[in-house]
Amino acid sequence: MRNRKTFIGIVLLIAVLLIGIGYASVTRTLTIEGAATVTPDDTNFIVQFTGTPTPGGQGTTTASVDQTDAKKATISVTGLTTKGQKATATYTIENASKAADLTAYLSLNNKTNDNEEYFKVTHEFKEDSVAVGSTTTVTITVEVMKTPITANETANITVLLDASPEAPVVEGN
Repeated sequence: MRNRKTFIGIVLLIAVLLIGIGYASVTRTLTIEGAATVTPDDTNFIVQFTGTPTPGGQGTTTASVDQTDAKKATISVTGLTTKGQKATATYTIENASKAADLTAYLSLNNKTNDNEEYFKVTHEFKEDSVAVGSTTTVTITVEVMKTPITANETANITVLLDASPEAPVVEGN
């Protein structure tokens, strides 16, 4: 009886092995190969100034956003007289992109000040990352570096801000 059970067990084991080998011999691996392309679309990256800028600090600061091009803003500072005085303007930046979270930053080599002897221009973002449909602020500060003695000193200032879906290497203040 015991030999018969052993014999039946061996026959079943051999049958299972033969079925597995037979299945493996008719089964084939399927492979799919191909390519994918993504195309840039400028509407994915819409960043603009919104609202009314808030002036502050000493002297008189006039700040505005261009009504015909929300990507342009201006700042004008007067009335500063002494080293260390600062004037500020805070602008709201909106990410109106379709689907891209953006990182706001100062464009490399795009901050100019033609009178660095008398003025220092810096920027500070409230938040560097701006999710789709969200806003952040940037504050531009103009500081007097040297008290003028005999005549008015002026400076032409340009600060170009940019946005990217990836954080770039950025220039310090």
